[in-house]
Amino acid sequence: MRSGPSADLTPLRAVLKAAPPAELAAQLTDAQVVALAELIRNAHARQQSQLTAALDHALRYVPGFLRGTVRGILFP
Repeated sequence: MRSGPSADLTPLRAVLKAAPPAELAAQLTDAQVVALAELIRNAHARQQSQLTAALDHALRYVPGFLRGTVRGILFP
């Protein structure tokens, strides 16, 4: 645990779209909070990319003329 002023958790709040645990402010520096927010942002981007690729792969089993309709039903 570090002593001194609390870290600004705004970057994490923006990435998580929710309030992060308050304990993080007491344990992390501002630079560490920014680095953690960037790691989470990158992980979300990779996850979205992988989910999109998996969906495209799965939809290959659906006849072409139905893919748009099936995609619309599964992901409104």
